[in-house]
Amino acid sequence: MTNRKLTLSMPEDVIDKARHLAKQHSTSISELLARYVVMATSLEQRPVDQKTSNPKFGPLTTRILELAGDGVKLPKNWNYKDELMAILEEKYEKNNSQDFS
Repeated sequence: MTNRKLTLSMPEDVIDKARHLAKQHSTSISELLARYVVMATSLEQRPVDQKTSNPKFGPLTTRILELAGDGVKLPKNWNYKDELMAILEEKYEKNNSQDFS
């Protein structure tokens, strides 16, 4: 796949954080952003169970949930995308706040 140039505008502090994060992962800001977009779109494309609105899991995860039985109860409005984003935001906010304070 060939790369195309894209110019973005964002706040200076976000650019600083992106530079730092890219440096931590030994990559470029472009590659970092490309990976994020690929990850975010793959999460959106995950199949969803129409009856429960929960994501369809692979066979191993499904089996683990079956073994857990009633031990795992998710609220009807639980959204794994929101949960994942909250975890990632917390993780990277902690890392960035330590580095930029």
